[in-house]
Amino acid sequence: MNWSDPILPFQMHPLGFVESFRRYGVDVHDLLARAGLDPALLDAPDSRISYRQFVRLVRCGLQLCRRPGLGLLIGRDFDWYYYGLPGMAILASTSFKKATAILHRYTCLVQPYYAPYRSRPAFFVDNRQRVIIPIQYLISTALGDETLRRFELEFRTGLLLQILHRFAGASDKPANVEVQLAMPRPAHAHLYRELAPYDFRFDCAASRFIVPAAMLKTRADHLRNGVCEHVLRYCREELDRIEPSVAWAERVRALLYESIPHYLTQKEVAERLEMTTRTLARKLRQEQTSFTAVLNEVRCEVATYLLNTTTLSVADVAESVGFADTTNFRQAFKRWTGRSARAARAEPHASARPANGTRAATGAAARPARGPTPPCPR
Repeated sequence: MNWSDPILPFQMHPLGFVESFRRYGVDVHDLLARAGLDPALLDAPDSRISYRQFVRLVRCGLQLCRRPGLGLLIGRDFDWYYYGLPGMAILASTSFKKATAILHRYTCLVQPYYAPYRSRPAFFVDNRQRVIIPIQYLISTALGDETLRRFELEFRTGLLLQILHRFAGASDKPANVEVQLAMPRPAHAHLYRELAPYDFRFDCAASRFIVPAAMLKTRADHLRNGVCEHVLRYCREELDRIEPSVAWAERVRALLYESIPHYLTQKEVAERLEMTTRTLARKLRQEQTSFTAVLNEVRCEVATYLLNTTTLSVADVAESVGFADTTNFRQAFKRWTGRSARAARAEPHASARPANGTRAATGAAARPARGPTPPCPR
């Protein structure tokens, strides 16, 4: 993807940031002028800008609104309608798990840069009934700009806090949630606690939320489920329209990750893809892979993440990815990656390279593997 290509719908995510900066005192026309953007964009529903322009817009907003914790505040209050169809589906979601999966899988409809990551894991679940949600900040990773990186990290933290609040509510007994952030403790650390009664920790090795697995089952209004599914149909159609050649293996991966901690069978996946098991097997065979290979790749990535970023024992990791016997897991992990589980834990930033020829599963899942690095916008 070229950073200069006008592929980003201005009336969605970028306009959401314009509105957010305006909310905190920035004059819209001054912001657009400094960013070199034509004010006519405000009245052009089909207008698009480049990522280079989008980054410039955010940087100008930060310069004009020097407010501590601005990313956190904007993320907490960001209007989901600026996420288009995925945002509407999130608003109608009936569970925390569903809302998180929608955000992860369909963000690429309003932010095309995220397309390579939609079939990566949105969260991990261990055998201690904890859900581990990596905070993925992607736009700033190629720029070497610490201010922008921190803003994006806090913005995504605020978004997750907003989703949590929808399903955890404001009860007298707050949910047992831990938020680990890979950044120094800021001067505005008190703001985090004021926004949410959770355990915030700084200077961590990775940025992530850790929440009770019971939250995956938390339900809101069941009557909205039909609305959510209706909107999701349009999301899927739009995704198929802009990415008609998505590999079947990628679709299987996405469904497997969405179902965690339950690992779907081939029959269950085929049913969700509205085809027979035999047809799915044939399509995967045409891509020189199989359901078992894709499932093992998913298990490998989950296991590698848990080995690299948690203190779970190898036996606990084995149980977390569906192995009843630790010896069988050790043998399978060795077969998948060419190294032992102990070696994987000793090399936290190494990639797990499946020995059977399937795609590598990254160990640093909190920082998902990127596609080709685009030229840095200045």
